[in-house]
Amino acid sequence: MGTGESSVSGQRRTGPLTEPGFSQEKGDETTTSQIFAFVTGRATEADSLPGNFSGLQYIILMDIRGCGCLVLMAIAMCFTLLVCAVLVVFIILQHTSITAERESQSKNYKETVQVFNQMNSILQGTNSHLMAENNQLQERFSNLSDELYKAVQVFNQTNSILQGTNSHLMTENTQLQEIFNDLSDELKKAYQKGWFSGRFFLSNVSKSWSESRQYCKDQGGDLVIIKTEIKQNYLTSYISGNEKVWIGLFDIVQEGKMEWVDNSPLKQG
Repeated sequence: MGTGESSVSGQRRTGPLTEPGFSQEKGDETTTSQIFAFVTGRATEADSLPGNFSGLQYIILMDIRGCGCLVLMAIAMCFTLLVCAVLVVFIILQHTSITAERESQSKNYKETVQVFNQMNSILQGTNSHLMAENNQLQERFSNLSDELYKAVQVFNQTNSILQGTNSHLMTENTQLQEIFNDLSDELKKAYQKGWFSGRFFLSNVSKSWSESRQYCKDQGGDLVIIKTEIKQNYLTSYISGNEKVWIGLFDIVQEGKMEWVDNSPLKQG
C-alpha cells in the first residue's frame, strides 16, 4: 500500500475514538464506495469527503460499524452453537433411549429365545417319551389282538365240542327218559296186577332207624320190606340220588345176620 495508507493506519492506532466535529446524524451521508476508497488508500485528490468528516472520523465510524457486525455475528454464532448443542444433546438422548430400547428388546428377545428353546427341548423330550409309550402300547395291543384271536379260536372249538356233547347228552337224556317212562308204566301195570300191596309213605323228617320204625308203627305201618327187584326199582324211582332212607332190614338179634322186620331172613343175590 502507499504512504497515505501508512499515515492513516498510524492515526487509527493512536487517535482518539472521537474527534471534535464528529457527527452520526444521517443528514451527513457518505457513500460506501467513498469510505472504502479512502480506507484502502485508493482515494485521489479528486475524491472529496462529504460534510465536515475527516479521514480519521470515517475510519472510527467503520470500526464502530464493524464491531457491531462482529457482535451480531458472535451472537449468531453463539445462538447457532447453542442450537447445535441442543440438537447434539437431543440426538445423544435419543440415541441413548434408542440404544436402551434396543438393548431391552435384545434382552427380551434373548430371554424369549431361551424360553422357547427350553420349551422346545421339553416338548421334544415329552414327544419322544410319548412316542416310546405309543410304540409299547402298539406292541401290547398287537400281542393282545393275537391272544384274543387265539382265545376266540379256542372258544369256538370248545363251543363246538360242547354243542356236540350237549347234543349227545340231550339224546341220552331223551333215551333215559323214555326208559324211565317205560319202567314207570311197567311198575304201574305190576302194581295194578297186585304185585305190590299196601301203600308207601316217604317222610321228610330225619330220624334214627329205631325212631323211624316206631314212627311207622304209630301210623299203623312198618319200615318197607323189599324182596323183589321190581319193587326196589319202583321205590328207587321216588328217591333222589343224594337222599338216604331207612328200610325194614336189621341185625339187632344177631350181629351180621340181616333180617326183615317181619323176621324173614335176607336172601342173597
